Amino acid sequence: MGENMMLLRPARILIALVSVAVATGLAAAEGERFEVAAYYFPGYHPEPRNDERFGPGWTEWELVKAARPRFAGHRLPRVPAWGYRDESDPDAFEQKIDAAADHGITTLIFDWYWYGDAPFLQGALDKGFLKAENRHRLKFALMWANHDWIDIFPYKRGTPRTVIHPGKVSPSAFRNATDYVIRRCFTDPGYWKIQGKPYFSIYHLGTLLDSFGSIQATRAALDDFRRRTQAAGLAGLHLGAVAWGQPRDPQTGKPIPLGQLVDELGFDSVTSYVWVHHVRLPEMRTDYRWARKAYFEYWDRARRAFAAAYFPNVTVGWDSSPRADQADEYGPFGYPFTNTIVGNSPEQFAQTLRAVRQRLEEKPTGPRVVTINSWNEWTEGSYLEPDTTYGTKYLEAVRDVFPPPGSSRRRRRNVLFIISDDLNCRIGCYGDRLARTPHIDRLASWGVRFERAYCQFPLCNPTRCSVLTGLYPTTTGVLDNNTLLLLDGRAETIQDCFRRHGYAVAEHGKIWHGRNRGIRPGESKPKGEWYTPEERARQQAEEPDYWQRHHSPYRHRTVADPERYAWANVYGPLKPGDRGRDAPVADRAIKSLRSFGAAKQPFFLAVGFRLPHVPLTAPREFFALHKVAKMPLPPDFANEPTLAPDMPRDEWRVNLDLFAARRFSEVEAREAIRAYYACVSYMDAQLGRVLDELERLGLRNNTIIVFWGDHGWHLSEKGMWAKGTTFEVSARGPLIIVDPRRGATAGRASRRVVQYLDIYPTLVDLCGLDGPKTLEGHSLRRLIENPDAPWDDPALTVQTRGWFIGRSVRTDRWRYTQWDEGRRGAVLFDHQNDPHEMHNLAADPRYADVIQRLDALLARCR
Repeated sequence: MGENMMLLRPARILIALVSVAVATGLAAAEGERFEVAAYYFPGYHPEPRNDERFGPGWTEWELVKAARPRFAGHRLPRVPAWGYRDESDPDAFEQKIDAAADHGITTLIFDWYWYGDAPFLQGALDKGFLKAENRHRLKFALMWANHDWIDIFPYKRGTPRTVIHPGKVSPSAFRNATDYVIRRCFTDPGYWKIQGKPYFSIYHLGTLLDSFGSIQATRAALDDFRRRTQAAGLAGLHLGAVAWGQPRDPQTGKPIPLGQLVDELGFDSVTSYVWVHHVRLPEMRTDYRWARKAYFEYWDRARRAFAAAYFPNVTVGWDSSPRADQADEYGPFGYPFTNTIVGNSPEQFAQTLRAVRQRLEEKPTGPRVVTINSWNEWTEGSYLEPDTTYGTKYLEAVRDVFPPPGSSRRRRRNVLFIISDDLNCRIGCYGDRLARTPHIDRLASWGVRFERAYCQFPLCNPTRCSVLTGLYPTTTGVLDNNTLLLLDGRAETIQDCFRRHGYAVAEHGKIWHGRNRGIRPGESKPKGEWYTPEERARQQAEEPDYWQRHHSPYRHRTVADPERYAWANVYGPLKPGDRGRDAPVADRAIKSLRSFGAAKQPFFLAVGFRLPHVPLTAPREFFALHKVAKMPLPPDFANEPTLAPDMPRDEWRVNLDLFAARRFSEVEAREAIRAYYACVSYMDAQLGRVLDELERLGLRNNTIIVFWGDHGWHLSEKGMWAKGTTFEVSARGPLIIVDPRRGATAGRASRRVVQYLDIYPTLVDLCGLDGPKTLEGHSLRRLIENPDAPWDDPALTVQTRGWFIGRSVRTDRWRYTQWDEGRRGAVLFDHQNDPHEMHNLAADPRYADVIQRLDALLARCR
């Protein structure tokens, strides 16, 4: 690319896939193993010299945030999924290390700067990586980025290119720099070594020559560097050359062939940094496949040009426009105004990795090494770090093509999957000051609390079938408490998915509803009144009046025989000595934890607490925690189910679980609310026993925990109790997810709208498993890594009345519900101004555009 390409590299990060044994003459079996090392650009933390020039706290994140599209289809700004984090924070680096190690990367090669006879941008390594508690999961190495540091932050076209820090060093500065790395880095047990020799690469050979004035003096300095490394007790030094451009002999001014220079300076290996060092992009939007083909042709030439082993390169992309002044016309006017690479999807990137691996395996001469550009080169559009568009897809491509060493035996994350039946958000960590839930609150302090999580159906059987299969109720056909889940190959339960991947699976308490465990073709139905989705479809076609003769909870707005629910209409303390319904569930869960801990096998443990489902009874000490007089009544309290005249009739239904088909007084309401709080406190205590045992067994740090209530619960809002409506209080429930690798987000809340359908894809994603292709939700990993990350997916909830279906969509501001596709009415609530859903705006013409947008979202669950 010529000497002007020196400006391409004020900062770099590069992934290197490096063979475990890199010397020539390796045994074939050794050469087949790959190890992943990543060059890391440390430009995303405060640096005193940058503070002085650009202002306190300035980092290149400012350029990333300011970037704007410069042509049609230009994907800017690029937003990091983990947020704009300070890489000198050990917590931030722990997140990077875990992501890298989980996807097979084994070494980080830091771009290392030495300006003014002192290190520059050193905080990412010294304060971030080396202080991270999990640093043992990766090795580290250095690439000396010995280029001029030019003011391109951003660069205004046509202005002088100001050299802030020159790359050229004096011989004494070179000795000081190399003494520094020998003393501070090479002797570190975690430093990457090849055959016992620390790996150290040099970015710009032309600047290196200029520093010493001749090839001979440069060779002498490098030989002295080797001797001093050996004198420190190491086996020697592995010097790598990042070979590109056209160096010139400082004495004659004549160009020197790179192959000749590498040989005369005694480098042990050669690599490339990025494709654009060797491939001139011909168009503003150069296709990735064209760039790949052109680079592969260069690779063939490089194999012939260098006597030292050449490590090929895979580049993720190229777009340096964030470093260009955003007000300037953009074009190929010289770095950072350069042509870009487009079409660089994760799939194309994976194809390149596969092609590189195949070429290496076909010609197994020398070490099998691949370099990848890059880990976090955000301002050059080439990075593996997750963004809000592709998430971890590029990392997954590396993992899939170059599996981590011993990946089949890799320690896998356990899963503790906890459900609380009928639990709404009357919980301490959700802001309820009356709640006594110290253990749910503790769990929230370990993970991310989702403030606005919604079920797909506010009834036990449909919501559980939906979560356990990752499918909408309208897909499973389970729309009431008496329909069986059909497991005919179109659905795989989350338990079966984890079993398929070698996990030990156990279930205790209420995971499913009643006798429904899913039925496979040819299996007999359980005893009782159970029907398959196909039988329900026939009933609907052949018996339109079916629901006038049969009953299923909340498929009816009324109930003919309230006495059938007398068992549920009970609340108050249990008799002395009665431990309650959930203590035995906790007992069995603890026993399983002990068994799993002893077996050292990855496990998926599902624990289903039955409370606060009716009857609202618990040991007396939990009632003593709550005073009747302090129980609040909601703003929309009524003594019986009551709706405004403009509400669809299907939004209303009679009470069943409490005060079945009768009015109730304010005193009765406060007593029942107190019983609900008491039952939640009791369930919380049983949860605490399970969490205590998890910690005592030393399993917490390797266990992903998800805690959720299967739907919400009315506590006299609009005169209704329990579930079975599409109102917020019925559709919304708690969701807490704990990933022990995400210490930086522990205790944080996400206000993004999510749905329970997302639980299944999230767990398989966090555990690195292949889930079924049928999953209809989305992984919440992005929000676990950054609770404030952009998120546009709505939540969809359905409820039935007879054969009619109500479909409700919840967005950041709106809830919109249609009954029978609007034929039986609709409601629109503005949660920004009406959090209690008391004013129906569906008939107001001012909101026609809002309804049109929300109606399109509702189509997703039809």
